[in-house]
Amino acid sequence: MRPIHRRFSAGPLLALTLVAPAHARAQAVYGSISGIVTDTSGAVVPGATVTITSVERKTSDAVTTNDRGFYTKERLMPGVYEV
Repeated sequence: MRPIHRRFSAGPLLALTLVAPAHARAQAVYGSISGIVTDTSGAVVPGATVTITSVERKTSDAVTTNDRGFYTKERLMPGVYEV
């Protein structure tokens, strides 16, 4: 019985790997702020407007609480914020 020798070229496979990687990851430079708005009795406040202001940039974003009083603001640049 004769051994079978096969040749494989890594070129096309390497090119495919470089063009379409299986796992692509990136670092995010953004943060988020979230919380629950309650009144003095501890009940949640749906529909409340929450203003988030960047102290350094003097920019503001407004979000509204959901039916459970929860709010979230994503994609915030690093910094100090007033809520």
